[in-house]
Amino acid sequence: MAGAPFRSAVRPGPGAREAAAPRPRPAGRMAGPGPHEVEASERDVPEGAVLACIERPSEGLVLLQHGQALARALDAPLVLLQVLDPGVALSRPADPLASAVRRREARLALDRLAASGRGAGDAEAPPLALVVEGNPAREICRIAHDRRSRVIVLARHRGPAAAGLLGSTAREVLDHPETSLLLLPPEPVQPFSRGRSPLIAVPLDGSEWAESALPTAAAIARREGAEIRLLHVLEPLRFNGKFPPELCDLALRRQLAERATALAERHLEHVRRMLAAQGVAVSTRILDGDDPRTALLSCFDRDPVDLMVLSARGHSRSQLADLPLGGVASYLAARAAVPLLIVVAEGAGCVASRAPPESPPGSQRLPA
Repeated sequence: MAGAPFRSAVRPGPGAREAAAPRPRPAGRMAGPGPHEVEASERDVPEGAVLACIERPSEGLVLLQHGQALARALDAPLVLLQVLDPGVALSRPADPLASAVRRREARLALDRLAASGRGAGDAEAPPLALVVEGNPAREICRIAHDRRSRVIVLARHRGPAAAGLLGSTAREVLDHPETSLLLLPPEPVQPFSRGRSPLIAVPLDGSEWAESALPTAAAIARREGAEIRLLHVLEPLRFNGKFPPELCDLALRRQLAERATALAERHLEHVRRMLAAQGVAVSTRILDGDDPRTALLSCFDRDPVDLMVLSARGHSRSQLADLPLGGVASYLAARAAVPLLIVVAEGAGCVASRAPPESPPGSQRLPA
C-alpha cells in the first residue's frame, strides 16, 4: 500500500514480542536510481514541465525517450504520469485495499522506468513519477492546466497510421488543446535517428499562427543538431462556375500560379534566413497538391523525417475559431507515421514576425 504500513488490530498473546515500529521514511527522494521512498503528489509537479503520459507498460520506454529528448531541448523538467482508470461500475463499491495495491504497483513500475532512463554516470536525477486515479484524458488535461505544463507526450494508439484512428484518450486531449502535444505513432520510433542527420519538418501556410511553431522547432533543432525543412503546399487555382474557362481565364490562372509560387519562395527564404541567423540548418520545399493534408503525408512517405512540428492552427484561425484544431493538424494527428508535435501558441508572435509585405496565398478561386 502507498500509505502507512498495515498494523494488525489483534493484540499479541502473553509472552509474545511486539514488532518494532517501522522507521519513518525520509522526506524527499532517493538520490540513486532506485524507487522513490515517498510517493509524489501533484504539488510536486513543477510548472512548465514536459508531461509524458503512460497508458500501457509496453510503451513506457519509448515515451520516456521522447520525453527526455524534448525536455532537454526545451530546458524543462520531465514528469512521468500514469492515470489509473478505476473502471468500476457505479453499482459496485470500490475496494480500497485493491485500489491501494494497484496504485502502489503502478508507482513502483513507474519509478523503475524513471530510474532506467539514467545512463551510467548521469548526474541528472530521474524524472518525477506520478500516479493518479480517474478518467485518463480529464486528469491529463487537468494536471497540465493546473501545473502549466509545457508539452504533453502521448501515444496515439488504435492501429496503424494509415487507418486514421485515434485512441479515446488522445482524441479527448486533442479536443481540449490548451497545452502543446507530442503525439507518437502506434509503431515505436526512436526520438532521432543516429544513422543520419536528424530532420524536422515544419509546414507553413504564410500565416503568423503557423509560424508560431518555429521557436519550438528551432530549440529542438539546435539541441539535436537537426535540420529544419520548411514546407509550403501550393493548391491549384480553381474556377468557380458551370461553364468552361476561356483563354483569358487560363492565361490569368497561369499568371496567378506563377505569382503564388514566387510569393511562397520569397516567404520561405525570409524564414530560412531568420532561422539560419540563429545557427539552425534550414532547407525549403514547395509542394503541389489539391489537398495540403494529403500532400504532406505523401511527402513524408517519400522523404521520412524524424519529427514534424506544426501549429495547432494556420490561416483558418479566424474562419474556424470554434473548432479545437485546424484541419491540417487534426488530419495529420490521426494519420502521420512520424512523431507529431502540435504547438499551441498564446499569440501569433513568431520568429519571423516581420514578414515581407505580401504573404503566399492559399487556395484561390477564379470567377467564371
